[in-house]
Amino acid sequence: MAKRYFRGEIDLSKLGMEELSKATSALSVLEKMAGEGHLTFVMGISRSRKETPETLRRMQPQQVLIHEALTGDRWWSVREVAQALGLNENSVSAQLATMTGYGWLETTMGKREAKGRPRGRRTVNLYRSLAADGGPGDDG
Repeated sequence: MAKRYFRGEIDLSKLGMEELSKATSALSVLEKMAGEGHLTFVMGISRSRKETPETLRRMQPQQVLIHEALTGDRWWSVREVAQALGLNENSVSAQLATMTGYGWLETTMGKREAKGRPRGRRTVNLYRSLAADGGPGDDG
């Protein structure tokens, strides 16, 4: 006997009353059949938020240190931030990318000083804080 596989999503908010009734009825039948062991059925609910989770996220301790170091109008490279804070460049780079993604920092491209590097990338990302008053995650 052949098996049929299916997968899908239903956006209930886009359905009219008649279609919504049919869809919920069909889901009810599928749930009942799954309860009787006739089929495997998984159902979940996804909810969309008006605010993205990133805006609700609080800064981690290392991110707070970086944010405090970047206050002011100066643009900082990853290397400069790492040296100033005594942290690993790879760790700082990842944190800066995350913080930029959350909108806590702004970024631009700047020219790299060519200290004995004839080839390779000539520009680097530069970062600075968007808020000079402590920024996100600051309770004060």
